[in-house]
Amino acid sequence: MGKPNKEDLLRVMDREPWLCSCGRANRCLCKSKGIDLLTDREVLRDQVKEFEFSCRWLSLCLLQESVNLRIPPSYTLKNLVKKWASTYISNGCFIAAVIHLGIPYTSYDGSFNIHIGIKSRSPRLQADLKLLP
Repeated sequence: MGKPNKEDLLRVMDREPWLCSCGRANRCLCKSKGIDLLTDREVLRDQVKEFEFSCRWLSLCLLQESVNLRIPPSYTLKNLVKKWASTYISNGCFIAAVIHLGIPYTSYDGSFNIHIGIKSRSPRLQADLKLLP
């Protein structure tokens, strides 16, 4: 697999019509949070560099075949990528990278966040978790 690019991000977005920069949305979430899905998807379309950083960070983690509920959800993980890359990373951009890389995940009703299949003992994850307040 080559370096992630805009076409990869757009392919994920085509497969996931409810993916926006906030995360995995649904009609109720958008309504309750006052989010215009189409506008928010336009924002996500332009986050190619952030998508690349998310893919790179995830590639440094140890993957597992099932979702790991013992690690933080996507919102916390995207903040780890943000610190590591020294740039803003949206939750939706991080989730797009998860989907692009084929990492197992599960989403929840009433939340933009997901849980993913990376091992708790991943050195990259452990090192970055220590940097959180």
